[in-house]
Amino acid sequence: MKTKRELGLFSTVMMGLSGAIGFEIFILLNYAYFHLVGYGIIWALLLAGLINILIMLSYCELGAAKPMVGGEYTYIKTAYGGFVAFISGCFRWLASEFGAALAAVSFTQQLAHFFSIVAPATEIFILEHAPLIIIIVVLIFMMSDIKGVKQLGSVIVIIFLALFTVLIIGGLLHGTNPPGILSTPSLESLPSALAAVVYVFPMFFGMRALVAGAVHVKNPGK
Repeated sequence: MKTKRELGLFSTVMMGLSGAIGFEIFILLNYAYFHLVGYGIIWALLLAGLINILIMLSYCELGAAKPMVGGEYTYIKTAYGGFVAFISGCFRWLASEFGAALAAVSFTQQLAHFFSIVAPATEIFILEHAPLIIIIVVLIFMMSDIKGVKQLGSVIVIIFLALFTVLIIGGLLHGTNPPGILSTPSLESLPSALAAVVYVFPMFFGMRALVAGAVHVKNPGK
């Protein structure tokens, strides 16, 4: 299947960031910190990041060697055959369904929280009409994609990066230094730390978007 290779370096980087910056940062990280390991989340992030670095290096090599439609399905089919690739694709589809559902719930929660501060009366309306709001937002993104509004994803990523920059600068200026942020891990906390790794693992996995879109990149070898 041949497609147009029209994505340059900037668009490709934005595509990868858009796959990495999502609800995981606001929901999964929150749960892992407050309900599992607390300050030990630093070690969970380091371990999840190390695992993902190995996966991303493999994806980089495979994406450059086989820039084809299908992403990881294509790689598995080439290595192990159609049956294993089919099973993997089914699990990948199921994971996407759960991820989409969690993203929809997270969106309404964050939107309701925002309006609870700026317009408390609107929060009740959002929570009562959450399914309708989700459908409208999904339709907006679908229509923008159909009409070829490719800049929308880049604009959203840039806005997120600007917000994160403001938060980082604000933290540095205030000199926040919580005690025990690099607490010594113990065997008793190991199960909770491993559970936290599972929760924060998707935060690093924007590489999947690059693999899926490698077929549209002008020079995937870069």
